Amino acid sequence: MLPSEQHPPTIESVIEEPEQAPPWRPEHGPAPQVHTWPCGGRPALEVYANGRWRYAPVGARHDYADGRVAYLVEVDLDGSTSVSHRAYWWPQPGLRKAHGPVGAADAAMPRPHVRRSRPPAQGQA
Repeated sequence: MLPSEQHPPTIESVIEEPEQAPPWRPEHGPAPQVHTWPCGGRPALEVYANGRWRYAPVGARHDYADGRVAYLVEVDLDGSTSVSHRAYWWPQPGLRKAHGPVGAADAAMPRPHVRRSRPPAQGQA
């Protein structure tokens, strides 16, 4: 290939697919706080998968005691219309914000609904 025929790398060619967050287990430390949105007002991310940015509505945000954050999304990873549930660490280059919660000011993913990931242990409130 002649130098004039070479194409410079695009931003997408250097972005790696995002790292998934594993399910929480007791050996990981305290259970994360889980935040959800109503179905009609969920925010969304874009997930870089198979060379394209894929729209991914957010089902939940997990805030871990050590400061890490994971988003649980629904995403069609290959364009087949088969939707998968995935949890991804935030932030990372293979993820970007598509939009904030519908009907809310476009803030950095506010957390309107909070629920415990499991009931408190006996004697704790």
